[in-house]
Amino acid sequence: MYRQQITNIVNRVNSVYNDTILNRIYTNAGKVRLMGSEVEVTISLVKKQKSLWVETLFSSTLSTQFNLTYLLARNTAQGEDSRFYQPNFSVKKSLIQFAIE
Repeated sequence: MYRQQITNIVNRVNSVYNDTILNRIYTNAGKVRLMGSEVEVTISLVKKQKSLWVETLFSSTLSTQFNLTYLLARNTAQGEDSRFYQPNFSVKKSLIQFAIE
């Protein structure tokens, strides 16, 4: 959970000049109060010791990760920015492993 209070926040203000030119200036928009929370969940779908990849001696150097970022709609100097979803999936394969004892 968090709560922020910002004085003299700077926001962008856009105006369309023509079809290909967007004027963007920044303005002091006054004070902003934000409240929110962040949640992180870690889920293991399979136990590493019993996975099919361990039997082939491959999974110890392979990992995957999935993230989902969600931002709520928020007020700006020109109205409101809409909500935003950003999914991310990554696969990592280590080629060399070192063991330090």
